[in-house]
Amino acid sequence: MVKKVSLLIQTASLLTMLIMLFLNIEFYSLLSVYCFLVIWCIDKVVLFSLNEEFGIASQLKIKADAPPALRIAGLGFVFVILVFSLKALFKHVAI
Repeated sequence: MVKKVSLLIQTASLLTMLIMLFLNIEFYSLLSVYCFLVIWCIDKVVLFSLNEEFGIASQLKIKADAPPALRIAGLGFVFVILVFSLKALFKHVAI
């Protein structure tokens, strides 16, 4: 259920970005990209905390029974993306 809701939210965010890009509204399209990245990262953290498998790339999924060090490394990668996307989001909104 969590995966379905998350996929729906991420898809809506990407569709919003595409619509804004086609309408030439660059401020809001870039804003939706940053929001998508934040939502994507939060989704991975929730899946990690529920001990579910989570994918961090198109061909890389970290299974639920993977070694803890590998799961923490994947979460670290997600955390780095979260920090950069939040920093960019706040900088973009502060303009």
